Amino acid sequence: SWQWTFDGASPASSNLQNPVSICYDEPGVYDVTLITTNASGTDSVTFNDYITVNSTPPTPTITQVGNTLTSSPASSYQWQFNSVDIAGATSQSYTAMQSGSYNVIISDSNGCINSGGLSVVITGINEFESPDLISIYPNPSNGTFTVEFSNAQTNDEVTIEILDVFGRNVFSSQQNLIGKSWKKEIDLSKAARGVYYIEVKTKDNFMRKKIVISR
Repeated sequence: SWQWTFDGASPASSNLQNPVSICYDEPGVYDVTLITTNASGTDSVTFNDYITVNSTPPTPTITQVGNTLTSSPASSYQWQFNSVDIAGATSQSYTAMQSGSYNVIISDSNGCINSGGLSVVITGINEFESPDLISIYPNPSNGTFTVEFSNAQTNDEVTIEILDVFGRNVFSSQQNLIGKSWKKEIDLSKAARGVYYIEVKTKDNFMRKKIVISR
């Protein structure tokens, strides 16, 4: 038989050969004692300073600048949207694609984890009134396509950015509108197949559309 004693733990003892779910509420260094009994008798051993419990890292702080979310420093990161992991979103910063609840799960050098969250509302600029203002063709595309901006009621500088599903910027360009129109042929033929988001912005307005690259 086996009789384990875990100082400072809950539960504080176990008669299993390989105990599980032994939990410590406080960080520290703890002793473990084992008493074994068989037909030949009983023996015991104490393992001094056998278990080290590290502190939980501080709850991460998330700052938002525009659509970009940045966590306080940690060893590793995993961003979530509405409590679901965002595939590939493992950097300190993440560009939010839509309004909703974002969390970041961080770990420290000991592998201890903590998490923090932020409710994000994509604000600050208005959507263009006409849904037909921006055309993307062909869509789906083999990676080469045209973005056309027409009949705009503005002469501002226009910015186009293309983001992958992980929020990473794969293309950006700026140009002054001439004659209230803008046309740009974009070559992403070397980009991976999949879904991308095109954001067209002026000083006061924006529009986001989706394009699919397939080959």
